[in-house]
Amino acid sequence: MREIKEKPSGNTPRVMSDAARMPKELARKAALQAKEQAREVAERQPPQSDSPEQYASDKVTGTAEQAVHGAGNEVRHQGKQLAQKANDARRQMTRNAQNTRRTQQSVRQTAETSRQTSHAVRQSADTTVKTVKSSARTTVKTAQHTVKAAQHTVKATQKTVKTAAVRILAQERFVIMLPMQIKEHSH
Repeated sequence: MREIKEKPSGNTPRVMSDAARMPKELARKAALQAKEQAREVAERQPPQSDSPEQYASDKVTGTAEQAVHGAGNEVRHQGKQLAQKANDARRQMTRNAQNTRRTQQSVRQTAETSRQTSHAVRQSADTTVKTVKSSARTTVKTAQHTVKAAQHTVKATQKTVKTAAVRILAQERFVIMLPMQIKEHSH
């Protein structure tokens, strides 16, 4: 009669990387560890029971207890890792929120500077009060839109602030040039 071929029992299964490991894989790993421990315990201990049924019952009970403890330890370890990752993500979000608040404050200060510049232009040009008032309202609205845009990205905020500064300079040039043009037309 031919011999039956068997796989060698000393081989260990391949282990996936930590990033690819899933809960299913962890359960398999715990089961394999429990099986190995049961095999080792069985090899070390001589039979202590009176009957084969009692021996089998004791072995199954012991192996099950070890498997439960091993799986519990693995789950606890993975839970700690997940909690650490969640805590790190929360800290990063807090830092990002603080940076966003600082950027918003900077934009508000820029808007305030724009308002002050607009006010100075209004005082210097008494004959064009209506034009300057509408310019100030436009500047304030532009600054408010700039504040909203700052919440989305810092780059968009910087571009909007530059745009607002260019508009203010154009308005100042307009206001400075307007009295000269009015004088030319009046002569």
